[in-house]
Amino acid sequence: MPIDLAKLLHHEDIGYALGILCDLEIQDDPREPLWITVDGSSDFTSLARDGSGNRFITAGTSPLVIYADHEGGTGVVGRDIDEFVALAVWCPY
Repeated sequence: MPIDLAKLLHHEDIGYALGILCDLEIQDDPREPLWITVDGSSDFTSLARDGSGNRFITAGTSPLVIYADHEGGTGVVGRDIDEFVALAVWCPY
């Protein structure tokens, strides 16, 4: 069963642990406009953010999880949400 990151972050104990251990925060409004485009596309879903306001997003129908920093840098941090959460827990920060 795939991980639902939004449900994890909204769970009081798990959300707190992910916040403290992995610097992951609930994305308050996933419809909030993002400042990023990749190959001209801005069709993203915001999954979470870190303490600096940088975002963890998925693009369109792709399962890849992308880290987008506030200076315009991006990088793939997981092939899917399951892999991203495993990476965040095993190698925080």
